[in-house]
Amino acid sequence: MNDNHSLIPSYDTNIIHIIITILGYIYVICWCISFYPPIITNYKLKNSNGVSIDFVVLNSFGYICLIECLLLQYYSSDNGNTTTPNNTQQDKMIVTLFDIFYSIHGFILNLILLSQIMNLWPWKFHTGSATAIKGNKQRLNPSYYKLLKICVLIWILITLIYKNTANDSSYITFIKLDLAQYCNILIMGKILMTLIKYIPQIKHNYQRKSMIGFSKITILLDMLGGITSLLQLFLLSLEKVKDSSIMAVLGLNFGKIGISLITITFNSIFLLQFMRYKGNDVLILEKESINFNKKYRMV
Repeated sequence: MNDNHSLIPSYDTNIIHIIITILGYIYVICWCISFYPPIITNYKLKNSNGVSIDFVVLNSFGYICLIECLLLQYYSSDNGNTTTPNNTQQDKMIVTLFDIFYSIHGFILNLILLSQIMNLWPWKFHTGSATAIKGNKQRLNPSYYKLLKICVLIWILITLIYKNTANDSSYITFIKLDLAQYCNILIMGKILMTLIKYIPQIKHNYQRKSMIGFSKITILLDMLGGITSLLQLFLLSLEKVKDSSIMAVLGLNFGKIGISLITITFNSIFLLQFMRYKGNDVLILEKESINFNKKYRMV
């Protein structure tokens, strides 16, 4: 084992660094591009029937948790400073600029997609009968809305507790959260949102019996991004191993691993739905267009 206790032989280090960088570019490019096809498709169809509003709203909140976690971890690691003296480099998840760029970009694109679903300016869309609408806008499912409110309240509470701990304040003394604990809760929030957000979209596709408006390109890019993200994390873990085992290092990065595995699993389900409903697209598009014309007395 070399001086920095890496599992990678010293003569292979440069090659591994190149592979890690390439994998980083691949997963960031894949995940970033994957946000554009739904937006473009909605614009061409002049409606957003193919995307569930629950899916997008839950995803947006998940990105808020993820971005906060990544920024805290990255700048703490980068500057060599921590909120508490017990936090060391070995106690932190591996965070790269690739992660931060993808997350911020994804959040912004999610907001744009949400603006399409809510039919805000500058979009001039119509919404057919296949979605739950109020006027011509989708509305959140009450169950997901309640869940979201609970998650936001918990997020506010743990943030106050963490700030209280970081400032060594005496306002809250019965519970404390250091940087690692706070970030673990945030990443668990992201995992929860990632897990739950796919359920309304799968149900939405099932109710419509069609995948039109939900891009297959997005699914394939999402899966490729998840696979390359896992590969990059594994190679980074080999480099970061010191006194801990590789499984311990991977354990500290359970959030990134969990998000990637969930993404790959549910996108596989979407592909199955594409195969199941591929013959219904034209019929569903015509049906939704007819229903829209009848509702608004347009011909």
